[in-house]
Amino acid sequence: MSATPDFSGDSGDEYEENVRKQRAENAALLRSLDLQSGGSSIVDPTGARNKKLDAAAQERQKKRAAASRAKAAEERKRRKVDEVAAGPQRTSARLAGRTPAGMEEDNKRAEEERQEAIQKREEAKALLHKDHDFRGLLTGGGSAQEEESREKAEQLEAALRVIAANKGSEEAKKARSGLGEAEETETSKKSGQATKELTSMLNKMELLAVKKVTPKRIYTAAFHPTTAKTLVLTGDKEGHLSVWEPLAPRPATGGDEGDDENGAADEGDRGITGDDGISFNLRVPQDSSPISCVKVPPLDHSTVYYSSYNSTLRKVDLEKGVSERIFAFSGEDDDGDGALLSVFDFQRGAEDGRVVWCGDHRGGVVRIDTREKPGWKAGWNRWQLCEKKIGGLSLNPLIPSALAVASLDQSVRLFDVRRLSSGIKPTLAVPANYKMVDVDLLADVQSTIDEGGAQLGWQQSKQASTSVDFAPDGRHLASVSYDNVVKVWDVERGWLRADDEVPTTSARGAKRKSNGAAAAPKKEVNGASQRKGGLMQYFKKEETKDQPLSATIPADILSSPLVIPHNNQTGKWLTLLRARWSQNDSLAPHFTIGSMSRSAEVWSADGKLLRSLYDEEHVSAVPAVTALHPTRGATLVTGNASGKSTFWGLREE
Repeated sequence: MSATPDFSGDSGDEYEENVRKQRAENAALLRSLDLQSGGSSIVDPTGARNKKLDAAAQERQKKRAAASRAKAAEERKRRKVDEVAAGPQRTSARLAGRTPAGMEEDNKRAEEERQEAIQKREEAKALLHKDHDFRGLLTGGGSAQEEESREKAEQLEAALRVIAANKGSEEAKKARSGLGEAEETETSKKSGQATKELTSMLNKMELLAVKKVTPKRIYTAAFHPTTAKTLVLTGDKEGHLSVWEPLAPRPATGGDEGDDENGAADEGDRGITGDDGISFNLRVPQDSSPISCVKVPPLDHSTVYYSSYNSTLRKVDLEKGVSERIFAFSGEDDDGDGALLSVFDFQRGAEDGRVVWCGDHRGGVVRIDTREKPGWKAGWNRWQLCEKKIGGLSLNPLIPSALAVASLDQSVRLFDVRRLSSGIKPTLAVPANYKMVDVDLLADVQSTIDEGGAQLGWQQSKQASTSVDFAPDGRHLASVSYDNVVKVWDVERGWLRADDEVPTTSARGAKRKSNGAAAAPKKEVNGASQRKGGLMQYFKKEETKDQPLSATIPADILSSPLVIPHNNQTGKWLTLLRARWSQNDSLAPHFTIGSMSRSAEVWSADGKLLRSLYDEEHVSAVPAVTALHPTRGATLVTGNASGKSTFWGLREE
């Protein structure tokens, strides 16, 4: 292409003529180059280039397309041949709405397993409400060990035959003797001479027997009151009730060291083997709920009661060899809500020990009249006394209407059960948790007698209170709490000076929800001078129009305890430590409690450590559970987390 000419010196007509010539030359040049004016062979906006494709290129493109179609046809033909050989094509059963192959059997098997599990639960639930003989309790009802179960049952019945004959007549006389007995024997029990005699007796105690009596951790232990033979009752974590006779002769083996030539054990030189005495384990079939408390009724020594975390209270009849249900929160065919039973005690006096009070893990107490026919919602009432679990419960042996409870809400409370039965509305429905507790109803119960409530006193701890127990003299009360203290109260000494104030009964009692208004300040009734004296003076008085009970209530009896420092940090793997008074009222008041130093301790009512029992060779764990014999002095049993028990007593000369 020629260079652009310069037409600047031309006239107008010449200029126009020169432009036309130049344009013609440019167009001729573009035609010779096969290009369009203003266009490009690379960019063709009009699509002209597509129309002028090379004929050879178009032919090649047609051939490639034909080859591709032929290949696809061949592939389809080959696929059809393979499908015919392999069978019908797999499709999605899920998308087609069908059960996948093999899943029908799996679903059927899963449904059968589910129905079987439901049936087992129903059978286990039904077993809780049935009576069981010793043979069924020893073997769980199996038939493979029929002969062995028969022999064990006969051995157990022989061991209990002597005990069943003792009906506890002497204990009955003491229980019916009235409130004056404690005052008559008070001087002798509190004398220094009685404490010296007790200390001398405790110092002679020795370890006499050791045995693993239950498969799992021991939760509770008690002695049978009989003096005919020594019998220990323990309950463990998996529902085993153990009956242990620690001083029973060991079976002859014929080759053991210490046996005579005939194979008989030499009782005069009886050593500790770690498997001493004879023991039996009883358990309701298919029930592995922990046994929380075991006791012998004060007036019927031929029976044993025990509570369980399956919400039932059962009685073992030693004469008949039968275990029967006394109470359950729900019936055999009822799925009603219930609560775990944590502790129980017998109400003496006019009730003759036939009324049982149980504490549950939702802060309530249940009054059960064993004279009523057992059944769901028959013969019992429940009251909400605390906000959280009741771990300790005790009825005063000489004042049957005085009930003490220890709760997880860090409190120890004292109630008059006469007011519960007469003026407080029962709460049969068990709250799902502590947040569901009716605070208005709880405040009514925890208010004082003069406010219409049932509470006589309370004591707040820094951490949870785990146990509470009355001494047999009726005037000493001991509690254990997780803030590392043991508290002891003397509920009969003078409490009030003329200028003392009536204490607050509870943190919630200070606010009575009446349109959101706080309760009125508490007022003294008939002046402080009317509130002198102790618990027995209050319960001896009958309510009349001229002398209401509210005019004779003592000051807060639990306000000033004797505090004993004690390590109570058991953790999650040990049973909680509990203070247990000796029920032998012929000795000076004393109680026992386990120690984290792997010893069993015995304390006096005035806070003195009388004896610490420990054996380096045979005791290797914390004896968290302890119990003293109710009729013998210086006789103690312990239980630990492995199911092992130790028996301490006086060696016969």
